[in-house]
Amino acid sequence: MQSELLQQYQRRIADLETELAVARDISAEAIGHASVDNLPVDFALDAAGIGLFNVDVGTQTIHLSAGACRLFGLAVQASYPTSTFERLLVDRSEASNHHSRSDGSAALVVTYQISRADNGALRWIERRARIRRDASGAVIDFGGALRDVTDFRAAMELAAKSHKAVAALLDSRSFLIDLTVRQRALSDPDTVMRMTAQLLGERLGAHRVGFYRILSSSSMQYLNGWSQSELPLLSGISPVEAFGAQAEQLRSRGEMLVFSDSRHDLDGSLHPLAEHGVLSGVEVPLLSNQRWCAGMVVHCANVRSWTEAEVGVIREVAELAWLAVERAEAFLRLGDQVQRQVEKIEFGRREAIGQREGRLVAESKVHQLQKLEAVGQLTGGIAHDFNNMLAIIMGGLALLQRKLQRGDTNVQKHVDSAMDGAKRAATLTARLLAFSRQHPLSPVPTDINRLMANLSDLLSRTPGESVQLEVIQGAGLWNTLVDQNQLENVLLNLCINARDAMPSGGRLTVETNNVHVERSYALEFDLAVGQYVVLSVTDTGTGMTPEVLARAFEPFFTTKAVGKGSGLGLSQAFGFASQSGGHLKAYSELGHGTTFKIYLPRHIGNAVGQPLPGLRQPLRAGRVGEIIMVVDDEDRMRAVASETLRELGYTVVDAANGPEALAMIDAGQEVTVLFTDIIMPDMTGRQLADLALQKLPQLKVLYTTGYTRNAVVHNGILDAGTNFLAKPYSIEDLSAKIADVLDAAAN
Repeated sequence: MQSELLQQYQRRIADLETELAVARDISAEAIGHASVDNLPVDFALDAAGIGLFNVDVGTQTIHLSAGACRLFGLAVQASYPTSTFERLLVDRSEASNHHSRSDGSAALVVTYQISRADNGALRWIERRARIRRDASGAVIDFGGALRDVTDFRAAMELAAKSHKAVAALLDSRSFLIDLTVRQRALSDPDTVMRMTAQLLGERLGAHRVGFYRILSSSSMQYLNGWSQSELPLLSGISPVEAFGAQAEQLRSRGEMLVFSDSRHDLDGSLHPLAEHGVLSGVEVPLLSNQRWCAGMVVHCANVRSWTEAEVGVIREVAELAWLAVERAEAFLRLGDQVQRQVEKIEFGRREAIGQREGRLVAESKVHQLQKLEAVGQLTGGIAHDFNNMLAIIMGGLALLQRKLQRGDTNVQKHVDSAMDGAKRAATLTARLLAFSRQHPLSPVPTDINRLMANLSDLLSRTPGESVQLEVIQGAGLWNTLVDQNQLENVLLNLCINARDAMPSGGRLTVETNNVHVERSYALEFDLAVGQYVVLSVTDTGTGMTPEVLARAFEPFFTTKAVGKGSGLGLSQAFGFASQSGGHLKAYSELGHGTTFKIYLPRHIGNAVGQPLPGLRQPLRAGRVGEIIMVVDDEDRMRAVASETLRELGYTVVDAANGPEALAMIDAGQEVTVLFTDIIMPDMTGRQLADLALQKLPQLKVLYTTGYTRNAVVHNGILDAGTNFLAKPYSIEDLSAKIADVLDAAAN
């Protein structure tokens, strides 16, 4: 259709150009014969729509043919004063006689606009003239032919506009078709939005394109998008009022916002955009069932006007993109639903949906919380395990003391026994902190598939020869923000539990995949709706009864024989998953096996590398000039730490509290690393470090404690850039951490 329209305009232009060329030939011939007394040729040119004129410069009189009079809307008469003609001109400069530009031998061709004398209609006239001069060069008169070219000019302008419009339409259609093809090839909503925003932004020369979703009548969430350096990418949750007075326009009528200069907005509603560097833009609301559900914004940091074609393309792109996003989200939801159905079939469980079942689940949660918080069980379990470990430590040290008093140096086994008891006590403390979500985490962007690959040798040795290990790595696995060391411990603990549940052998499957958690599932387990990475550990072992499964995450609860387990492994894993913003779910059927699923939130960003497990670096010796200040209000703890660091070759000074340490620094004591306990009376380690850094800006700080509170850990996450070593620690742990702090400073 557009091609046929363009061809019609081109044919019309050709016809008009032919007519004009013929008229110009006739008028040129007429000019050659025209003179003051040679106007009878008028009747020969009248049929061609050409009028003749001659201007007598001396008398300021213009002689017009009948055809010329009709062109100007004048009554037909032989002559008029030139002033009459000049009053008809819209712009007199266009029709000046150009005397100085002609030597009398060449025709003067001028096109100018007139207002007809009879009806005031605006017409375009083309004048072709020759000038006649006397012997001295003065102009005697000039005359020639006139022709109305209004229709020709209008046709040319219309054709040019139509050509541009058709070309722009064809180009826009091509862009939209290409965009649609690309969108259909994508299954991830974030990728759809990011790709669409970039292509549209680069095409329009915009500085930011983004998408948002309406969460409620008062709040909205910015999703993915694209931006250039001039404007930052929009992110996070924002109030709907951020749209200003236009919010109601967007909400109720679904009308687009198009603005060219936000600084000059009459009602001032766009001024907040101007304050954030947005001077022009287009905002497209997207409706679902006549309700505002989402939208797309196109922002520029400069002033610009928007054509109808650009606005139309922006609206179509927004609608196409959101359809693609909804399609991708539907595919994710469908995949999650299929996965959940498979799980229900495998374990023969079907969870009913309704008010009665919801009440039972809520009651079960209350009972579970009451059991988890039972002080008696916790106290009894802790006392039992710690007394056993203290007995080992005290017994080993007592034997060591007696033998040393007798001069017997064969004491290594007693040292090893005491050390083993101490390590078991430290492990118990760490598991209790993990269960209570108080263990400080150092999360980093992680690719769990890569982490499992690094652990492949260790995983393959864990099950034993009678258990077949299968590792299934999900394709395109998302990254997650997690403490890698803690995740490794949880994974290995789950694998050990699975091995113990298969005394006669079986299959152990470790699997990763992506899932989308829906609202119903999220509410049931206190999760956020969204995308998660799932790490599953499945065994074909003995399984658990519903009663045992209901207590699986209780601390110190175990079905293993006495001495075979502490009952803290699963509670530690549960606390770790919750502290990481996720969830640990167990599925089991007696006689058929068990599956544990760790849900961890998706993280947008590149993963960092995982260190290879099992590689212990040699102890780093202190160097000349490396001075460690140890600050701890516990005298024996301070003495042990100081002696350990001296054993490693460092120069050590110590202080019993913060004020004492600051006094030493004020007295000129040089310090390379401040190694301070966090929880101390009068002045905490964090307060000490802040004051010490004001005095020694190059000072490096390493914190230590057995319980972090909120000094350097918030919401279970270690503050960024904080060096921390949890008590109790080994000489190897202390050596490695001090080395990390010093080497990081050197780098």
